[in-house]
Amino acid sequence: MWTWSAGTAVASGAPQSGTSVTVDTLSPRIMNAVYRGGSIYLVLTSDTNGDGASDVFWARIATNGGSPNAPTIADSGAIAVGPAWAFMPSINVNANGDAVICYSQSSSTQFPDMRYTMRLASDPPGSFQAPVIAKTSVGFYDSFVTTNPDRWGDFSACVVDPDDESFWVANEFVKSSSVNSSVWGTFIAHTAQALPTFTISGTVQTAGSTPISGVVMSGLPGPPSTDANGDYSGTVPQGFSGPAPPQNDEEIGSSSCRTPVPRRWRSRRWPWVFRRLPSATGTSATERRARAAWSPTPTGRLAGTRSH
Repeated sequence: MWTWSAGTAVASGAPQSGTSVTVDTLSPRIMNAVYRGGSIYLVLTSDTNGDGASDVFWARIATNGGSPNAPTIADSGAIAVGPAWAFMPSINVNANGDAVICYSQSSSTQFPDMRYTMRLASDPPGSFQAPVIAKTSVGFYDSFVTTNPDRWGDFSACVVDPDDESFWVANEFVKSSSVNSSVWGTFIAHTAQALPTFTISGTVQTAGSTPISGVVMSGLPGPPSTDANGDYSGTVPQGFSGPAPPQNDEEIGSSSCRTPVPRRWRSRRWPWVFRRLPSATGTSATERRARAAWSPTPTGRLAGTRSH
């Protein structure tokens, strides 16, 4: 018999903001599996890192031509967003080998929302791109039943469009929220085919150029923190825009950046903007400076024929 490990079962439901009622993650059953190109792609909900919160585990299992050859795990990873909980996943794969996972996310400070994440076939093993929030909920979910956790999802869905490039995703959200009478809805979204990602990196240091470690770079996915050398790095999807300031109050200064968003994927240069805001004035003990740079530099042309 062939066995493999995907984390442990979660003992409780996922927390929500504003209520003690949790939502059921249905851990740890396999939620969805598809076969394409000689591989089985699957997703399930489990605790992959031992923090007690549910994560989305995914894997690509190579069938190796079938019996008598044993299958092998060709690639795998997890969407682990603790202290938030990720659950209720689905997956699908297009003709290019690009994959999309749709899932729910909630926490004690967050209402359940619907998200999806993509990966190109050429992306590094074990990785998916930064998630996209497809639909937010207006509040917590608390149905007329008295069970806790409350039933949620059953299930999300991810299917490939007939163009065999883009995807359709569907999941639950909260339409109206109140004690014992919340109303749920189903949201359906059409995604573009998976897009390139960019790495934003930089250094946070004092006015005297001394590196500062442990600074959370608020605004970037993650968010990342600076290491012992004051360096940080964050991965963002194409189309990302927003500030990336140090989160700590005593650290003054910020940076702002935007990834390219071409109107057409072919025969168009990548317009892009990067802007560093000047450091705020302050005493030498508290003044901070954040610097950032693109990697790779957004130049060249995009491959593909899809239009936005």
